[in-house]
Amino acid sequence: MPPARLVAQALAEVRSDRPVGPDTPAGPARTHWPAHPHPYLRLRPHPRARPPLGAPAARRGQAALEQVLALGLAAQPHGGTAGTGSAPARLRPAASAGGRHPVNAHLLVGPGCSVPPGLYAYDPLGHRLAPRGPAPGDAAPGAVAVLTLSPGRTASHYGHRSWPLLLLDAGHTVAALALAALALDLHAPVCLDADAALLAAAAGLPRPGRWDRTWPGTAPEYPVAAVHVVPPGAGPLPEGPLASWAALPLGTAPRPGPAPHEEARRAGPVLEALTTDGSPGTWWPARLPRALSSAGALRAALRVRRSAPPPLEGAPGDEELAAVLEAAVTAAPQPTAWCAAVGGERPGLLEQRPEASRPAGTAGTGAPDSADPGGAAAVPPTSGSPSADGAPPGGPASGGPASGGPAPGGPAPDGPPVRGVPGPGAAPPPGLRLLAEGEARPTLAVWAAGQSWLADCGAVLLAHGVPDDAPPHHVRTAHLAAGCAAGFAQTVAGALGLRSRPVGSWQRADLGAALGREPGRDWVVHGLALGTGRTGRRPDGEDHDRRTGGETR
Repeated sequence: MPPARLVAQALAEVRSDRPVGPDTPAGPARTHWPAHPHPYLRLRPHPRARPPLGAPAARRGQAALEQVLALGLAAQPHGGTAGTGSAPARLRPAASAGGRHPVNAHLLVGPGCSVPPGLYAYDPLGHRLAPRGPAPGDAAPGAVAVLTLSPGRTASHYGHRSWPLLLLDAGHTVAALALAALALDLHAPVCLDADAALLAAAAGLPRPGRWDRTWPGTAPEYPVAAVHVVPPGAGPLPEGPLASWAALPLGTAPRPGPAPHEEARRAGPVLEALTTDGSPGTWWPARLPRALSSAGALRAALRVRRSAPPPLEGAPGDEELAAVLEAAVTAAPQPTAWCAAVGGERPGLLEQRPEASRPAGTAGTGAPDSADPGGAAAVPPTSGSPSADGAPPGGPASGGPASGGPAPGGPAPDGPPVRGVPGPGAAPPPGLRLLAEGEARPTLAVWAAGQSWLADCGAVLLAHGVPDDAPPHHVRTAHLAAGCAAGFAQTVAGALGLRSRPVGSWQRADLGAALGREPGRDWVVHGLALGTGRTGRRPDGEDHDRRTGGETR
C-alpha cells in the first residue's frame, strides 16, 4: 500500500470512535543488549560518584555526556539519584503516555566527549551504556543521540491509537535531551525529519523493513529523530553528522525477546511510512527559552520538572501564560499552530501576537487569522489520539459527561465551542491576541476522551493543525514538533511555579470546524493543561494514568 494511503487510513482510524481493546503484554521496559565481549560502561550519576567501569570525568572542552543523560533521560529512583540503585527506578524526565516510555537512545559518540568514541545503546534504568560498535575516523565532535521507538510498550495499552502517542513521546524526549544539553551550556542541534534508513544505518540498526530478516527473534525499533550534543568550542560542524556513521556496518544485535503482539506489528508499518521519504534531514539549534534567564535557571527547572495529577485549577497570570505559550511557539519550527483556551472574565482562545519573535524556518506556523475563514487550510494536520495525560482511575475522567457534554464515545457537542470573531470588551493580555471568544474548556474535556477535569483547569495550551490529507512527512514532523514544544513549555511552566500536565487524548477534536471553518483541516494534535498551586503527588511518587491516554513519570 502506498505510504500516503496507509497513513491516511491510520489517521482516520485513530480519529474514529473505535474503542481500544484489552491490554496485552508490553514486553521488557528496555532493550537488552549483550554485555560481551565489551562490558557495559556505567556512568557517573554525579561528578563525585565513582562506580566500577565508570566513564572518566569530563575535562575542559568536553561534553559531559553522563550529566546530559542523567538530566535528560535517566530513570530517577524514588527519593534517590539516577543510577545509584538506592530505590526502584521508575520515573523518567520526559513525559510519556501511560508511563510506557517507548523511546530508546543510541549514542554515536565522537571526539570531545567524556565517553570514549564509539556506538552505544543507552540503558535509562541502569544509567549505563552498552558498546555496540566503533566510531568512524571522521566522526563529528560530540555525540548524536538517535531516538528509536519500541511500539509494543505503548501499543499494549493504547492499541490502534498508539502510533501518534509514540511520536509525541519521542518529541518530549527530544526536548528533554536538548534542554539537558542547554542546561550544561552545550549546543544541541535537533533533527526531526531525517529518513529512517539514514537514521537506522547511522545507529547500526537494520534498515526499514529488514529488521526481522536481519535479526530474527528480536523486537524491532523504529528511528524517528536525532539530537546532536556538541562539546564547547567545537568549531564548524558538518551539515550531516549522520553520514559518516551510516557508512559503517551493523552494530551488535539485541538479545532475543518476546514476539511483538498484533497492535505493535500494526504500528510498525505506519511508523515506517511516516519516516521513509528520502530526506537527509534538517538540523535546527535548540535555544534557551526566553523565560529562563540562564543555564542555571534551566538546570533548576529540569530537576523539579514533573507532570501534576488532576485537578489543575487556578488560572495562570497573564505574563505566565504568555511566557509558556511563547516557549511552545519558539521551541522548534512548528508545523502546527499554538493557542491557549482560558476561562474567567474573558473566556476564549488566545494566540501569540504575530509580531512576536519566532525561530527561522517557521513559515506557516501561525494560527489562521480569526477574520479569515479560509486561513485554516494553511494550518497542518494531526491525529486525534491519546498521548500524554489523563485522570486517576476512578477520578472525574472515568465518569460521565463533561460539563453537560456527551459521554465519552458519543458525538461531539452541537455548535462551535467558541466564536471565531472577537467580541467587544475582550481585552487579551499583553503579547497575546484573541483568536476566538467563548468558553472552550468543557468541549475540550469531551474531545480529550471525556477527561472532565479539563473543564475546570486554569488553561489549556493546544497544538493544532494536521489536515486529513496531510502527507506522511508532515504528520510525522507535526507530532514530533508538538511533543518537543510541549516539553519546552512544560519546563517553563514548572520554572514559573505552575502545575502542568501534557494532554494527548484527542478524538473528534476538529478545532477548525468548531470555529466555523472547513472541516478536516485543523485538528487538535497535542495539549498542555496548566494550573496554579503546589504539585500533588501520590505517596509512592507515581502519577496515575487512564486508558484515555494518561501521562505518568
